[in-house]
Amino acid sequence: MRALYFLFMFLIYAVGGASIQKGGYSNASKNGFIYVNKSTVKERPDGVNDFIYTTTTYTFNDIVVFSYYDSTFIKVSDMDGTPVDSVMLNADDFHVFSPGNNTYHIESNKAFTVLIGDPVSNSVMGYYAVDPSGSPLATLLNTYMPKNLYSGEHFIVFAYEDGTDVTVKDLTDSTVVAALILNKGEHLTLDNVNNRFLQVQSGKPVSALSYTDQGYYVPSDNGTFAGNHFYGFSGYVGYWRNGIVICAYEDSTHALVLDSETGDTLLSTELNFGEVEAVYTQSDVYWEATADKKITVSNAPYAAWSSYYYHMIRQIDESGEGIGTHFIAPTIVGTLDLFSFADNNTILIINRATMDTVVNTTLQKGEHYQFDSQNTVYEILASDNISVITSYGGSYGADFVPLNFAVGLPDLAVSSTDISFDPEPVNSTPGSPFDIFAEVHNYGFETAYDVRVTFYDGDPESGQRIGYAVIVDSLPAGASRVVHTSWVIPDLPEYRKVFVRVDESDTVIESNESNNTASKNLIPNDDLLPPLSVTVDAPSTVVYENDSLSFRDFDITVTVYNSGNGTADSVYMRLFYPTVWSLRDNADSVFTTDSLPPKQSVKQAWPVHIDALPDGTPLKDSNDSNTYYYDIEVNAANADVKSVKRILQVKDSTASGIGQRPVSIIPDRFSVQQNYPNPFNPETRVNYQVPANGR
Repeated sequence: MRALYFLFMFLIYAVGGASIQKGGYSNASKNGFIYVNKSTVKERPDGVNDFIYTTTTYTFNDIVVFSYYDSTFIKVSDMDGTPVDSVMLNADDFHVFSPGNNTYHIESNKAFTVLIGDPVSNSVMGYYAVDPSGSPLATLLNTYMPKNLYSGEHFIVFAYEDGTDVTVKDLTDSTVVAALILNKGEHLTLDNVNNRFLQVQSGKPVSALSYTDQGYYVPSDNGTFAGNHFYGFSGYVGYWRNGIVICAYEDSTHALVLDSETGDTLLSTELNFGEVEAVYTQSDVYWEATADKKITVSNAPYAAWSSYYYHMIRQIDESGEGIGTHFIAPTIVGTLDLFSFADNNTILIINRATMDTVVNTTLQKGEHYQFDSQNTVYEILASDNISVITSYGGSYGADFVPLNFAVGLPDLAVSSTDISFDPEPVNSTPGSPFDIFAEVHNYGFETAYDVRVTFYDGDPESGQRIGYAVIVDSLPAGASRVVHTSWVIPDLPEYRKVFVRVDESDTVIESNESNNTASKNLIPNDDLLPPLSVTVDAPSTVVYENDSLSFRDFDITVTVYNSGNGTADSVYMRLFYPTVWSLRDNADSVFTTDSLPPKQSVKQAWPVHIDALPDGTPLKDSNDSNTYYYDIEVNAANADVKSVKRILQVKDSTASGIGQRPVSIIPDRFSVQQNYPNPFNPETRVNYQVPANGR
């Protein structure tokens, strides 16, 4: 936080304008010291696997852990190996440890992410979220937006491909905060989500920035923090100048930074290896940076300040992972913390301004070295993997830490953009053959063997498999493979999604399994198109076993988000449901509200009771007796009508694959459903159920 605004504001020295800065002071720290990790404790509850996911980090006060899988056990120990605290989390849970200013060892039975500093106990900071493999571009990101202290705080989601569907939810109650479609280079900005734990879901990889001040590296479109193309943001919260900082790793590197909204040039430069150039900003600026050779880009105090600026930054190495052997680190006066992830790790830190070696030491695995940084550019070299965190003041700063366990594992992934159809079903009739292709990636660091890829009609939990599973014998790190299966166009394709699941049996130990499933609509829909973006939260599968269903009562929760720029007037929602369903508690199938302001949402939950299994004619003519079809019609006086289509599939526990046997059960009560369409049409249906045979 900022320029010691409490007492020392008048002491701050600001460096103005864009300038090449190769370093500052040459006097190296004399008080470097090493911490030793002696932890050998491996206590864990019964049934929890070995702690193969571990990392070591320094923090100001908080350690915020995010889980992505059920039964995730996380333990925090001090550097002597003494347990500090532990927690058991389910998927998409979070927990805040506040052990105080120190260095800690974190270990878990499953992959996780860690946010350090004081993000929950304080404010005025900035960071991009990462997934369990450490990537800042992902289809699922759990993160936190700090509380509001000044003005100008934003939660920002950036898209890197056209047609990227994005949904932001509150992790505490799964409430949909926003939902829309973004194209390449576009962003979603939310200004009303402070002090909330958030989840970002998307069909294609996105990044998520929690901005309440500067102090973060910006992701490249290649999924790391080093590359050739970046979308970023620099603000002016607290009226402190932010700054865009470019670091070059090769000679004759041409870099360009443009204002994304005006096209104005913010920075145009040529840098040689180890050189850094920065330009400060004094207003909110969305920008785009490009380079012909690999660079790193940060929004950091280095651009406009030399000292006395509270912050925390996870430094990025040449690989872009944040864990590596070669870092160019621009710093101001503060603290540099370095962590070794290997034994006999030789560390050299060179002041690029003077080319003096200011640190020459050897660390063992788990050891931590700390020294006082100056306003300069450091080159940090290691014989094996390290991570580096720079900060000032021990407060008002946060960042997601690099995950060292990720660099020794594969990371299998598939997204909606990797799924394609030939020919496209949109112009085909039911029964027509077509092929489904899926490109599977390994974004990790090790080869994955015997990778199983399975195609499904609808949610994989329904068990309605398409064709046979495909086995990829080996998938090297950084490689991808295209697999395919054949199918025919099903009835009512506008309701259908094809799912692709990678490694469904969890035979491959990997850093991140949250990106192993993706889906694509057979027929493109307009659910998230502006101005009224619609999301539906409801079960996708119900299990039939022993002449009964796993549940008969459930809710269909629909959220309408106004992604347009004007107020939507007379918003209308109506649920059209199968003849074998009824609404509980005399609920009305129609919901209306007078108005919906821009960037706000409205939610409606319909309580549904299942009277019987599908009989072949739910809403439309169909011979699919294992699927319920339903529609939500959404409209407004100043918006086009939208029909959102969903299904609930019946999984027969005694059968598997496509073509499960038809099943039927006797309704459990008398019921008469809403007629459809309205009685002013030439025809209308009145559906009913009786719990006994007879006329």
